Amino acid sequence: MELALGSWARTASKRHGAGNGAARQPSAGASEPRIPSYFAMAPIALCVIDRQRRFTAANDRMAELVRCPAEALAGRFAASLLADADTILSSCFAKVDAGEQLRDFVVVWRGRQLQLSFSPLVEDGHVDGLCVAAADISRRVRTERRLQRSRRRLLSIAARDHLTGLLNRRGLEIRLHRELRRAGTKRTSVAVLLVDIDHFKLYNDRFGHPQGDKCLRAVSAALDECSGGAAAVARYGGEEFALVLPDASPRTAGELAGRCRQAVNNLALSHPETDRGRVTISIGVALLEGNAIDGSIASHATELLRASDESLYRAKRLGRDRISIASLTR
Repeated sequence: MELALGSWARTASKRHGAGNGAARQPSAGASEPRIPSYFAMAPIALCVIDRQRRFTAANDRMAELVRCPAEALAGRFAASLLADADTILSSCFAKVDAGEQLRDFVVVWRGRQLQLSFSPLVEDGHVDGLCVAAADISRRVRTERRLQRSRRRLLSIAARDHLTGLLNRRGLEIRLHRELRRAGTKRTSVAVLLVDIDHFKLYNDRFGHPQGDKCLRAVSAALDECSGGAAAVARYGGEEFALVLPDASPRTAGELAGRCRQAVNNLALSHPETDRGRVTISIGVALLEGNAIDGSIASHATELLRASDESLYRAKRLGRDRISIASLTR
């Protein structure tokens, strides 16, 4: 019904103006507004307010909505019920005098959200009042807010890896695109660090998948701690992780990679199937400078991930437990 407020206001204003006008102005000493019959039949709160910002007609639904007896509304100034009434009504009268379309207002009144729709009352070409249709939309607003919160929670869940709590691949792509857009605007650089747990298949084969999951969680926590909030950390897939570092330079990206590598070494997770005897990681780093961002963000993201992947495999070919860095320029 709230969506039909404008239609009710326009219909009521036409029918109100088509009458003999008795309800448009309160008589001297009137104690209650005179209400046309269609006001009483309307399934929505309706009232008429004159240019002096006073109530001149209202139905029972309006009286119930504003919690004021109908007989007490006659000649009463709207501002006595709603503090913003003069500002809103002045704006409406100015717009109708200028021939502009009136818009709806949502106001907070006594802890409730009210939607107000206005339509001019025209007599002999002169606008001498406004017909106002009102509805309490508090429940709808609360429902919309709950839905928005639920949507945000679902989007957050959809962007998270269930095992580690880090961003998942989708979350990584969203964050990377955002940072690339910002870097293109500010002419800063973005680095991607692609991390792979060395010989993780052998680790799973030796200790089993439950222990492998513990290893993944331990490594992810170490990487997240190393980022210090400066970089977004994601589980890229399987035993691969990715970090997106904004405002990067070859030095800062290399330092972050070094901290990550050392942090995983410090975990001292046993891995008897490797020469080092512990879990290690290899890291490929690629950096894209802001002045090279001049086209599709998606294509730049793909290019940056591809370059970091190539750097990662270069690190693995060189013996693992090491870092390889590449810089992309145009």
